Amino acid sequence: MRSGRAVATIACLSLLAGLAQAQIEAPQLGPIAKAEKSISREGEGPRRATLDARERKAFDPATWSKLSDWQNGKGLTSTDTAGKVVLIVTWTDYLPTGRKAVQTATRIADKHKDNIVVVMAHSQQDWTNAAKPKAGAGNLLVAHDAKGEFRSTISADLDPDFYVLDRAGNLRYADVTAESVDAAVDQLVAESKDDAANINGRLSDEAAGILKDFKKSQAINSAGTFVEIPELPFPAPSESDYNNVKWPPRPADENKLQQDPRAELPSKQIPLPSTGWYPSKPELKGRAVMVYEWTPNASGSFDQLMPIMDNYQRKYGRDVVIVGVMCNFEGIGTGKFTPEQRDPKRLMERFDDICRTRKFEHYLVPSLDSEPYKIINADSAGTILPAFMMLSSDGWCRWWQHDQAKVNGFAALDEIIKKDPGIIARRKVEEEWLKAHKAGK
Repeated sequence: MRSGRAVATIACLSLLAGLAQAQIEAPQLGPIAKAEKSISREGEGPRRATLDARERKAFDPATWSKLSDWQNGKGLTSTDTAGKVVLIVTWTDYLPTGRKAVQTATRIADKHKDNIVVVMAHSQQDWTNAAKPKAGAGNLLVAHDAKGEFRSTISADLDPDFYVLDRAGNLRYADVTAESVDAAVDQLVAESKDDAANINGRLSDEAAGILKDFKKSQAINSAGTFVEIPELPFPAPSESDYNNVKWPPRPADENKLQQDPRAELPSKQIPLPSTGWYPSKPELKGRAVMVYEWTPNASGSFDQLMPIMDNYQRKYGRDVVIVGVMCNFEGIGTGKFTPEQRDPKRLMERFDDICRTRKFEHYLVPSLDSEPYKIINADSAGTILPAFMMLSSDGWCRWWQHDQAKVNGFAALDEIIKKDPGIIARRKVEEEWLKAHKAGK
C-alpha cells in the first residue's frame, strides 16, 4: 500500500488524463466478457495473435499423443477429460520457476479434485533426474515432452507456461500469467459444461444485449434532452431486492487476505449533505450516484476534473447523479493546509466563487464537517484526491477508490447501472411515458 494512502496533485493529473482519453460514448463490456478479459495473458506480437485466435475453440485431443512416459496415470484421451477443466503446465524441473509451477499445479489439483485434470509436461532436458510430483487427489498427471512436439503444437515458449481448457474441451486461456492461473481455473470450474460449450454464443448474446441497452439508454437520454421527462412515481424496490443483486466486487480486505484470499471490505451507506447544493439539490430516487471529493486548496482535485465530470454526466444522463463534494481536508500527504486555508468561511467563499464563475452540468455540494470517503474507508491514514465512490440508488457504496480495488471504477458504475433495482424501476415508467408522449397521448 502506498505510504499514508496519499496521492499528490501530479498523480491526480495523471488520473484525469486517463479519464479524458476514455471512450465515454461506447457501450461497456458485459460480465462474461469482463471475466474473460480479466485473465492476464503472456506474449505479444504474432505469437500472441496466434494464441488469441485459438482461444474459445476446441482443443485437439490428438495433442496428448505427443507426450510420453506418463506417470500417475495413463495417457489422456478426450474421454478422460470429458466434463472437466484441464490445466496444462509446461515445466522444467531444474528451473526455480519450474519448481514454483509444480507447487501451483499440486495446490490446484488438490483444491478442485474431481473437477480438474492437471497435466504437467516436462521439457526434453534432464527428464530422468527431474523430481516428478505425485498425484495428490489422483488427478495430477506428469508426462515427458521428449521431442518438444507438444510445446510446438500449443505454441509454448518459456517454461513455465499455463493453458486452461474448459469443461467442453475448448482452449479457453492460452499462456496465462502465473498470477492469473487460479482465477482462470476458478472461473471455468464454476462454469457448467453447457455454458462452456456455448461460450461464443453467450458472449455474442451478451454483447447484443448490452448494445441494445446502450442504445435504449442513449435514446432515453437523447429524448430527455428535447422532452423534459417529469419525475414519475414508480414502485420502490425493497431492501431484499438490493440485497439479492450481485454487485461489483468490493476492495480486498488486506487484514484478512492471508486467511481468506477473497475477503472484502464491508459496504456502507454514504449520507450526502441535505443543503448547500449547486445549482440545486438533484433528484436521487432511481439513480446511481458518483461521488468525488475535492478542495479549492488543491487545483488538481477539481480544475481539470470538473469538465470531465460534465462529460460523464452527459453520457449517463438520467441514470447517474455526479456529485463533487467539497471537504475541509487537513492537507494532502505530508503537506498541511494552513488554518486560513481551512477556515470554513473562506472555503465557502471560494466554493461560491467557483460556482458563480463556471457553468457545470453535474452537481456540487459542501461537506465541511464530514468526509464521505472516511465513512467507507475508516482506516484511511491520509487524503486521496480525487477520491471516487460509486453508490447504488439506495445510498450504499458499491465501489470506492482503494489500493485493493478489484475492478475499474467506471466499469463498476456501468455494472451498477445495469443491475440497480431502482434504476430498472425508474427506467420502466420513463420508457412507458416516452412511448405515450411520442404517440401524442
